[in-house]
Amino acid sequence: MLRLLRYLKKRDYALIVGIIALTILQVYCMMTLMDYIQGITQAITYVNYHMQGVEGLFGPGSSVLYPDWDAVKNNVDALALMMAASNGQDVETIKGILLSIVNASSADIWWNAGMMILMALGLISCQGVISIMSASIASSMATRVRTELNNKISSFSLAEINKFSTESLVTRTTNDLQQFQFSLLWTFRMFFTAPTTAIWAIVKINAVSWKLMLPTILGILLLVIGMAVLLIFVMPKFKVTQRLIDRLNGITRESLSGIRVVHA
Repeated sequence: MLRLLRYLKKRDYALIVGIIALTILQVYCMMTLMDYIQGITQAITYVNYHMQGVEGLFGPGSSVLYPDWDAVKNNVDALALMMAASNGQDVETIKGILLSIVNASSADIWWNAGMMILMALGLISCQGVISIMSASIASSMATRVRTELNNKISSFSLAEINKFSTESLVTRTTNDLQQFQFSLLWTFRMFFTAPTTAIWAIVKINAVSWKLMLPTILGILLLVIGMAVLLIFVMPKFKVTQRLIDRLNGITRESLSGIRVVHA
């Protein structure tokens, strides 16, 4: 498989660099989209609290001490300290939530919704361009391999041709090349996306808590080990499949070997 990489041209390498860049942008859009989904959920919650008024957040009678949201904003430090003492939470976290509720407006919802749509469009656009570039590389590379394979077979002498069965040559020039082309297509579409997403996710999780990063890394390692085990078991089956395809082509090829030819 690696030997076939020599058929890549400078144009193909340039497209691969473009695929890598677009993959990074795609992962960025995907991760940022999740942040805006969380943001719009919080914005809806904060706007709901804001519309309920001070008593809706702090309970009946609280409007006597804090008649409006400006009063809450002016006493946010004392409120955060009191709520942190009763709930056992971080003071700065509660203070940030209170300020978000005080300043909440429908504009926050529209902003997060607009950015969600923008990130979704960016994600779809990146996926579309990556698919087009991957298909271009796979088709051009498969064309070069098919041309060289045809020239190589055409240069064989009769003695060399007899060393190969007809069904094997048919499979090599049709099914194998199609599988090679499809494997290239999916490799360029998925090979860079998976590790980039994993690394980005680990970095984001580590920014929140390093304790959460360890289970994530363990899960990724288990996933890699599982895929490796599957490949070990699948490869022998794949070889059997290739032999069965050769046999099938031997029966159904143009000369119709396997059935008696009816002469007029």
